[in-house]
Amino acid sequence: LIAEDILNAMQAVEEAHKGSIPQIYANGFSNALGTGDIVVVLQRNGLPSAVLNLSFTAAKTLSQKLNELVANLESVTGNTIMTTEDINASLEKNAK
Repeated sequence: LIAEDILNAMQAVEEAHKGSIPQIYANGFSNALGTGDIVVVLQRNGLPSAVLNLSFTAAKTLSQKLNELVANLESVTGNTIMTTEDINASLEKNAK
């Protein structure tokens, strides 16, 4: 990310925390494809906690930006972040 992008993102996060908008935590999700958008059902401990509708363009852009953030984290820390699929496969393999 360019320094200006990072600064803009940090400012947006700071502004969001100052406001009265809902703060949502999710440790799971389900996705669905609609005819006009993408639907993301955020979950906390397996229970639905919020629904996020994104246009196809916004969903693709969000996907790319999230991939960039995780790739940067992995690069800086030298660690590979496991996906839920990775964890489930390891748990199933070790349960046998």
